Amino acid sequence: MTENLQTASSGSLSYQLVYSDKRKTIGLQVKHGLITVRAPSFVDKTFVERFVASKASWLRAKVSQQHNTENRLPRYRLMDGGRMLFMGKEFDIIVQTGRRRSIELGEEVFTFKLPSSYFASSEDEINCKGIPSKLTLQLEKQLDQWLKEQALKYLPERVRYWSSITNLFPQEVLIRKYKSRWGSCTSQRVVSLNSRLMLCPVEVIDYVIIHELCHLVHLNHSAKFWQLVNRHCPDMEQAKSWLKQNQREFYF
Repeated sequence: MTENLQTASSGSLSYQLVYSDKRKTIGLQVKHGLITVRAPSFVDKTFVERFVASKASWLRAKVSQQHNTENRLPRYRLMDGGRMLFMGKEFDIIVQTGRRRSIELGEEVFTFKLPSSYFASSEDEINCKGIPSKLTLQLEKQLDQWLKEQALKYLPERVRYWSSITNLFPQEVLIRKYKSRWGSCTSQRVVSLNSRLMLCPVEVIDYVIIHELCHLVHLNHSAKFWQLVNRHCPDMEQAKSWLKQNQREFYF
């Protein structure tokens, strides 16, 4: 497949124009406030400009919405006095000194314990809450390790549960940390799940598992794929909406 990347504009809208030999239709994408137009190689650039102009109102609204969303402070912040989710439940965060690095999960509180060397001194680079970047990075590392431990205990068992109901059995289940996706399924029937799913409510975790299991039948996102997902997860739209609204809160 041959692609040709250009910078173009239509009126006050600037965008990246990607020509492709493989495409048959024009596609629009807005990501992080940037517009990308994908078009078949045979389409005239003037036609693309007119097409973009006809979608100008929608594109401006989408760009504005993404800028507003990305500039908004996250609701959950990994810091002393912040809040975070685990299995869809909100917890307050306490960061305190301890001999060993550890995480303790209480009824309403997540307690992170770290050696005193991680805390702010007069020479540390600190943020507005008095926590140095060194500490913030360690909190993220500690949380990732803890979430993976919890995921290894919970997610494979949950996959086995849904496999028994759907009669869809993967060859292998892997737990990984992804930055931009919740799971994947390969043609070798290997299902991978993001350890940060442990931050989500159970019904959302179940949706992602069912989604990936259904890829064992349809390794695409065709209408038949979504029909199969909906058969086993009638509330999939609510789960998809929850993920869309909350993904940026999960330190991605």
